[in-house]
This record gives sequence, structure tokens and C-alpha cells, in this order.
Amino acid sequence: MIPQIYKNWKRGSTDGVPSLMLFVWAISEVPMGAYVIIQKMNIPIQIQPQILAVLCLVTWAQTLVMTHKWRVWTAVLTTFATGAIFAVMEVLLVIGLNIPYKRGVDWPVLFIGILAGVMLGLGLLPLYYEGWKRGGRAEGVSTAFLFTDILGAFFSLLALIAQSHFDLLGGIQYSVVLALEVGLLLLHAVWLWNTRKIRAAAKRNGQTYDEYVSSDSDGPKGAKKSPSISSHGSDEEKRSECHSDGAKEEV
Repeated sequence: MIPQIYKNWKRGSTDGVPSLMLFVWAISEVPMGAYVIIQKMNIPIQIQPQILAVLCLVTWAQTLVMTHKWRVWTAVLTTFATGAIFAVMEVLLVIGLNIPYKRGVDWPVLFIGILAGVMLGLGLLPLYYEGWKRGGRAEGVSTAFLFTDILGAFFSLLALIAQSHFDLLGGIQYSVVLALEVGLLLLHAVWLWNTRKIRAAAKRNGQTYDEYVSSDSDGPKGAKKSPSISSHGSDEEKRSECHSDGAKEEV
């Protein structure tokens, strides 16, 4: 998520980054964090949901300011308050569900694990919608973020395999996230292939893809004029003016 935060800050925009996805991901880490702690998984896996929740909330705050035009301090205070509520919820889940779990009643823990997995998957759907609106283009979303998250899911799967007991539910969760994010990258790759000629023409014209497409749709007014044509036109105008002045003198 750090590459996404940096990209948002650098371009000063969160266009194409759904606020809903970030909030759903952040809140999904509450049951996910409780689940991995109660199951006593490897320490890196227990820490991962906490870090992801914080980073998702930071990115969510960026969308509040840049997309929804909130005041900075309003967004910061809202984010801190939301994070505090999430932390309290996770602590209560761990304490409340650990008691029956030690007595052999494990369905509540299984339920929150499934809930977390479903929410993680649903959180990625807004990205598919944004991509569909743009013909598969992952605009605004950092491909470095997607690559990093895919690697994170992959190594988390390896960590589960390395445990003495493989957690099937955790494995399914990471597999679903990995598959959905690979799907997003494939869609973007298809868009890159389909627009390769347009992007090459834009590069030759010294424009971005969006600028080139916009100027093309605007027609002659939006088209970038060639310097040689402009100078040629100026020379013709000068000749015409000289001819006119000469005619006046003869009269």
C-alpha cells in the first residue's frame, strides 16, 4: 500500500482509487486480525493485518481530502477515530471469542475468518468497476502496489505451508486475493496492448495518453499545431502585406 500512498501524494490526486475499497479492506482486517491471533499463527501473519489496516486508513484519508474535498484536519481526526474504533473492536473480538475457542467451540472463530475473507474479496470489486469504466485501464492504482500485494499474498501462503498445521481457511483467503489482483494486472496488460499504437503516437507528439486522446476528440481546435505550418502561414501573410503596400504606392 505504500507505493499507492506515494503515487497519490506525487500526483496530488486519488482519481481511480475507490474510497469504498480502502474502507472495506481496513475494516476487514479487524476480524482477520482477531482470527490469526486466536489461531496463534506465525508472528509475521499476526502483524500483517494490523499494518495493512493502518496503511489502508492512511490511503482512505487521502481519498477523503483529494477526491471528496474534506479539510485535512477533519480527514485526519476521522481517520484516527476510525482506527481507534477498529482497534477496540479487534481486542474485544480476541477476548470474547478466545474463551469459547479454548473450550472447543470454534465456529465463531471460523465465522469471523470467513467474514474477513469475503470482505477482502468484495473490497477488490470496486477496482474492477473502475477498470471496466476505463476499458481495463488501472488508472490511479499503483501497479507497484498490486505487485507488492500479490507477493505478500504469495509469501503468506508459503508461511502457512511452513506451519506444522496448514490453515485451510487462511489459504483460501490469500488465494482469492492473489487471484483477484492478478486479474487486475491482466486487465491492465490487455489495455496496454490494445492502446500501444495510440500511446506511441502520443509519445511522438510529446503528450500523455489522456492529452492525446482529448485533443483528438476535440478536433482541429484541440489539435496541436505544427510549428512549420505556423511559420509558413506567417511568411505567406507577410508576402501578402508587402504586395498590398506596393499596390497602394503605385496608386
